[in-house]
Amino acid sequence: MTKLLILMVLLLLALSGCLNNIAEKKQDGSDIKVETALLDKLWELQSFGSIGSEIKVLPDTKVTLQFGLDEKITGAGGCNQYFASYKIGAGNSLSIGSIGSTLMYCETSMEQEQDYFKALGNVSTFALEQNSLQLFYDEGQGVLNFAR
Repeated sequence: MTKLLILMVLLLLALSGCLNNIAEKKQDGSDIKVETALLDKLWELQSFGSIGSEIKVLPDTKVTLQFGLDEKITGAGGCNQYFASYKIGAGNSLSIGSIGSTLMYCETSMEQEQDYFKALGNVSTFALEQNSLQLFYDEGQGVLNFAR
């Protein structure tokens, strides 16, 4: 009985060590807290463009972004629904894969949507505060400003 108890204690210690290693492996530079803060929240685009001269989103259009647990983003581009894959890395780096979307035509917001998709596809880093998210693109020259 004593041998069994000792074996069980050793097994529990070994398993707890493995769980710590799993948590540490995520520390490939990406921050678990940052990733969690991004996930499953609906971010709404407020403005975008060259830093310091961003333009506001057109009235009566809603441009959204949502990061899923499955490393996929989804959202509304102002006219069409869109989707893509994403990867968060060290130092708040962010890469977004090829963007796919529905193919509706909207007379007033098509240009804004295409500019948004182009900027989103060139994102390289992000900054996150409580209720705001900034995605930087074109080597940090442009920014997409989101609010929750």
